[in-house]
Amino acid sequence: MLKNRKNRKITKQDSFREGCNARAGIPFGLMRMHKDWKLQATVLHILRIFGIIQYVVSECVDDYTGVKITDSEEETADYAALIGQTLGPGCFIALDGDLGAGKTVFVRGLAQGLGVREHIVSPTFTLLREYDSGRLSLYHFDIYRLGGAEGLEDTGFYELAEADGVCVCEWAGLATEALPANRMEVRIARMEENSRRIEIRHIKGSV
Repeated sequence: MLKNRKNRKITKQDSFREGCNARAGIPFGLMRMHKDWKLQATVLHILRIFGIIQYVVSECVDDYTGVKITDSEEETADYAALIGQTLGPGCFIALDGDLGAGKTVFVRGLAQGLGVREHIVSPTFTLLREYDSGRLSLYHFDIYRLGGAEGLEDTGFYELAEADGVCVCEWAGLATEALPANRMEVRIARMEENSRRIEIRHIKGSV
């Protein structure tokens, strides 16, 4: 039976020094065990149900890097939910894609992975929506109407981008200069009517 590592405080610096892969109770390599991401999600869910995995201490884990093709909104949300299960405090996700690409669908999946119970609605007109019902707070920004970094300070963006929750920003490419040095970048592109190309990469600045 898998055993949890001894509880110890792991700082943000520790997380990045270990490649953002430091997890309490999750053996190294477990996330790469299954190439089938749906099976992987099921394995993680079962481990959490039985208490084998109790919490994560990583920020933006880099197990998910590269390109994933999904064939429906459901698959896009399911894939995002799998990623959401691995996120820890302080993760910032810069999300980009054309109108209708599925950015909000992706955020809904992340929220599901975080255990958020509320219905996720795009904050296009409110700029920010906060959800506190999950294991971590989710801060969901949409800066399309701002058109850039100007005005972000008034929204609480800079404070929440460094808070101990998960911060997701749609249309992040409009304000690249304002993004945290350490972040996950997700770009969603429409391929066909229902197919999407999801490209993920990790940007790591100095710690």
